[in-house]
Amino acid sequence: MATSRTASLAKVVSASPLLAVLGRTREAQLSPRGELGPAETSALCDRGLALSAEGFVQITVDLTRVVHWDYRCLPRLARLSQRLRARGGALRLVSPSRYLATVLRFGGLEDLVVELPARAPSALASRGLGA
Repeated sequence: MATSRTASLAKVVSASPLLAVLGRTREAQLSPRGELGPAETSALCDRGLALSAEGFVQITVDLTRVVHWDYRCLPRLARLSQRLRARGGALRLVSPSRYLATVLRFGGLEDLVVELPARAPSALASRGLGA
């Protein structure tokens, strides 16, 4: 069961993300779902780094459909954030559940969490930029 979950999430993470150009900033949104463990976190971070290499330094991760994130994987996410900041960008985590926000806070990533009004279905959609 873990294999199919991993495969489906890896497919979602590596599938074409929502991309936008906001002024001079190129922004990408990734929307993983389900439970995020080591394999899913690696896929997410690898996709974020690939997008960064393509010039998308503002990466938004929509957590609306994420039900759990293994806290042991959060240091890798912190490293992705540091790499994006070094390139003049940022990693933003939007719309976590209360449970997930607590996991992220205990993992030291509360500064990456951006709360959106009314838990918008997508960070970019809330700004009128996509689905």
